[in-house]
Amino acid sequence: MILSWAQMHYDVEGTLYEVRIFDGPKPGQKALTQLKASRKFDATCDCHWRDGTTKHFRFKTIAAVKAELKRLGY
Repeated sequence: MILSWAQMHYDVEGTLYEVRIFDGPKPGQKALTQLKASRKFDATCDCHWRDGTTKHFRFKTIAAVKAELKRLGY
Protein backbone atom coordinates (compact mmCIF):
# COMPACT_ATOMS: atom_id res chain seq x y z
CA MET A 1 0.00 0.00 0.00
CA ILE A 2 1.36 3.42 -0.92
CA LEU A 3 -0.06 6.24 1.15
CA SER A 4 0.35 9.92 0.31
CA TRP A 5 -0.48 13.22 1.96
CA ALA A 6 -0.29 16.64 0.38
CA GLN A 7 2.14 18.98 2.16
CA MET A 8 1.64 22.71 1.83
CA HIS A 9 3.38 24.82 4.43
CA TYR A 10 5.18 28.14 4.56
CA ASP A 11 8.58 26.58 3.86
CA VAL A 12 7.78 23.31 2.03
CA GLU A 13 5.33 22.01 -0.57
CA GLY A 14 4.87 18.58 -2.11
CA THR A 15 3.67 15.12 -1.16
CA LEU A 16 4.61 12.90 1.78
CA TYR A 17 4.72 9.21 0.82
CA GLU A 18 4.76 6.08 2.97
CA VAL A 19 4.90 2.44 1.86
CA ARG A 20 3.22 -0.19 4.04
CA ILE A 21 3.47 -3.88 3.24
CA PHE A 22 1.12 -6.30 4.97
CA ASP A 23 0.99 -10.07 5.41
CA GLY A 24 -2.03 -11.75 3.85
CA PRO A 25 -5.06 -12.09 6.13
CA LYS A 26 -5.40 -15.26 8.20
CA PRO A 27 -8.71 -16.89 9.21
CA GLY A 28 -10.10 -15.21 12.32
CA GLN A 29 -7.61 -12.36 12.16
CA LYS A 30 -9.13 -8.97 13.01
CA ALA A 31 -6.28 -6.78 11.76
CA LEU A 32 -3.56 -7.12 9.14
CA THR A 33 0.06 -7.49 10.24
CA GLN A 34 2.53 -5.02 8.79
CA LEU A 35 5.72 -6.72 7.57
CA LYS A 36 9.21 -5.57 8.57
CA ALA A 37 9.99 -5.02 4.88
CA SER A 38 7.95 -1.80 5.14
CA ARG A 39 10.83 -0.26 7.11
CA LYS A 40 13.04 -0.42 4.00
CA PHE A 41 10.96 2.34 2.40
CA ASP A 42 10.34 4.73 5.32
CA ALA A 43 8.16 7.83 4.91
CA THR A 44 9.66 10.49 2.67
CA CYS A 45 8.56 13.84 1.38
CA ASP A 46 8.71 14.36 -2.38
CA CYS A 47 8.94 18.10 -1.86
CA HIS A 48 10.62 21.37 -2.60
CA TRP A 49 11.57 24.03 -0.07
CA ARG A 50 11.68 27.82 -0.38
CA ASP A 51 15.48 27.74 -0.25
CA GLY A 52 15.59 25.68 -3.47
CA THR A 53 16.17 22.31 -1.80
CA THR A 54 14.28 19.38 -3.32
CA LYS A 55 13.84 15.78 -2.25
CA HIS A 56 12.33 12.96 -4.29
CA PHE A 57 10.72 9.67 -3.27
CA ARG A 58 11.58 6.78 -5.60
CA PHE A 59 8.72 4.45 -4.69
CA LYS A 60 5.56 6.15 -5.96
CA THR A 61 4.29 3.07 -7.85
CA ILE A 62 3.68 -0.57 -6.99
CA ALA A 63 6.10 -1.54 -9.79
CA ALA A 64 8.89 0.50 -8.14
CA VAL A 65 8.15 -1.09 -4.75
CA LYS A 66 8.16 -4.61 -6.25
CA ALA A 67 11.44 -3.95 -8.05
CA GLU A 68 13.08 -2.76 -4.81
CA LEU A 69 11.73 -5.76 -2.87
CA LYS A 70 13.18 -8.06 -5.53
CA ARG A 71 16.52 -6.23 -5.37
CA LEU A 72 16.51 -6.67 -1.56
CA GLY A 73 15.89 -10.41 -1.92
CA TYR A 74 12.23 -10.59 -0.86
